[in-house]
Amino acid sequence: MKQVFLLLSIVIAYSFVGCSSEDGDRHVETIKVASKRVTSNMEYGNPYLIMRQGDADWSLLYDPIQGFDYEEGYEYLIRVEVWNVEHPTTDQYIKNYKLLEVLSKEKKDSNVPEESRGQVFLRIMGSGEHFFK
Repeated sequence: MKQVFLLLSIVIAYSFVGCSSEDGDRHVETIKVASKRVTSNMEYGNPYLIMRQGDADWSLLYDPIQGFDYEEGYEYLIRVEVWNVEHPTTDQYIKNYKLLEVLSKEKKDSNVPEESRGQVFLRIMGSGEHFFK
């Protein structure tokens, strides 16, 4: 009987330790999305080129943005809800992004200096071949 009680206690304790609240990881971000996406030879598809509010540098976002209908040639300022994926598999994104609001959509060629493009590739993608459409 003691063994059953001990086993049951361990199972219950493990279930509490193994659980994490998805809601505690949720937050809202405002991001600028460049007018061109990056063409990549990676299996994850063509990432968005984004600048998060408060950042001075562009970065790549491979994760899809739920509800966002991207149209090339337009620079967007959007608000998104972001939360971690619980227990992602190796081929799954680790964050979820959901469009809350399109703050602006402007037809333009985003000002992304060539050196910034190279820094993004080197910092995030390594030395693989990547280029803009």
